[in-house]
Amino acid sequence: MKKSVFTFIVVAASMLLFFTACDTTKKMQDTASTAAASDPLMTAWNKNLDGFHAVMSSTFHPAEEGNLAPLKANAATMAEKAASWAKAELPSGMKGKGVEAILKNLADGSKNLADMVKANASDQALTDAITKLHDVFHSVMEVGGGHH
Repeated sequence: MKKSVFTFIVVAASMLLFFTACDTTKKMQDTASTAAASDPLMTAWNKNLDGFHAVMSSTFHPAEEGNLAPLKANAATMAEKAASWAKAELPSGMKGKGVEAILKNLADGSKNLADMVKANASDQALTDAITKLHDVFHSVMEVGGGHH
């Protein structure tokens, strides 16, 4: 009985986090579409964010369920997308908010994760790393505010 209740709570919390993240991303995308018209760098920002988010969501969510195959298959791609995003020029509304440092952490963490996959790190170590990286990704969205 305790295990069933615990499992239910874990699944419910995971679903809540997933839907909240998706809703936040959608709201930010809607606001970013408006902002893109006034700042041409927003188009590049959106492309980088969407590209990274696609890989992150396809690796993190299965990892939450114990399936690390997508993470192992896509870690190098995620590292490439994070590095590209970190090198891109920021839209004017993102400057001075610490986004550069967060994107550097995202790029460094993604590279570290890819290196861990190559080194056959333990499943627990990979799960811990992708979870931390997911939190860093959400920091980018939080600091970016309404921009994306």
